[in-house]
Amino acid sequence: MFCSCYDVEKDTLAFTKVDAFLPGKIYYHGCLKAFLQITKWKGPEVIYFGDHLFSDLRGPSKAGWRTAAIIHELKSEIMIQNDNSYRFEQAKFHIMQELLGRLHATATSSMTSEAYKSLLRELNDERQKTRYKMKGMFNKSFGATFLTDTGQESAFAYHIHQYADIYTSKPENFLYYPPEAWLHVPYDIKIMPHHLKVSSNLFRT
Repeated sequence: MFCSCYDVEKDTLAFTKVDAFLPGKIYYHGCLKAFLQITKWKGPEVIYFGDHLFSDLRGPSKAGWRTAAIIHELKSEIMIQNDNSYRFEQAKFHIMQELLGRLHATATSSMTSEAYKSLLRELNDERQKTRYKMKGMFNKSFGATFLTDTGQESAFAYHIHQYADIYTSKPENFLYYPPEAWLHVPYDIKIMPHHLKVSSNLFRT
């Protein structure tokens, strides 16, 4: 395998052929296939960290390694989700959804009165306002990293399920766990582990 070997003393990279990895050396570039041939590392014995789902984690994931995604936005999103103002809007949004669902479920062809239309319009408007408020708490242009405006899983979150066994905001977080800790995928894989299941009774507080 050809890759760059970092010289600590000279602070330079030297492109060279590598047939074995030596202790105390730092290697840069190379390819996963050759790396596997040299190390003989297999499957779940290895955990690979990366901060880019496609360029860092897709290859190791397909090779059978355990993968850990470093997502820098995670810390701020968790703080927002645990904030009382966000939890209030989230509970309010769920209530609007529930009321609209009940309204549509009981609607008949005779329900064309102006009062019915007005109620439907008010609920839709309130739900839309709440959605924009929640989005603005994260990023006014793009919203949350893991959720869409409608509260569904985003494409980014979907790819995390595909390529990452675990995810965190920084590698140092693993220092809080003992070496023998076993981390596993939650039963309800449609819910990201850091997401909150908010009860509607928060709306009444």
